[in-house]
Amino acid sequence: MKKKVLFKSLFGLLSGVALGQLIAIVISAVKGDGSFYAVIPELVNDFGGEQSAVIVQTILLGVSGAIVGAASVIWELDRWSLTKQTGAHFCLFAIPFIIVTYVLYWVPRSVGGVAASVIVLVVIYAAIWCGAYFSAKRNIQKINDQLHRE
Repeated sequence: MKKKVLFKSLFGLLSGVALGQLIAIVISAVKGDGSFYAVIPELVNDFGGEQSAVIVQTILLGVSGAIVGAASVIWELDRWSLTKQTGAHFCLFAIPFIIVTYVLYWVPRSVGGVAASVIVLVVIYAAIWCGAYFSAKRNIQKINDQLHRE
């Protein structure tokens, strides 16, 4: 189990850093002025320069990705109920996400901004969870139907 957590953490770390780069590329492309926006200007101000801001952003995204990657082993804990797995996974996913988006200025630094990001996060998480749940349920039903035919 420790190897699995370590592997998933490493994969999550790399995924978090890659996602951060992808977001920077998309933001730069949307701006469309030919510049590359590696970080939000406010973050540059907070950390005294673009290089420091990029390093902090990369570390935060890597660490949060590692946490989320490691948290995925929760789905393999058969002795836990689906409710307990979902609650634990959501907390391990949402808390780093909210902290990182706040620190990186990806959400407005206000109660309303944080609340809005939490609501969006809950809606997206719920939609993905429901999709995965009903897909798994449908696959289980197909397997059961095949077993009953044999």
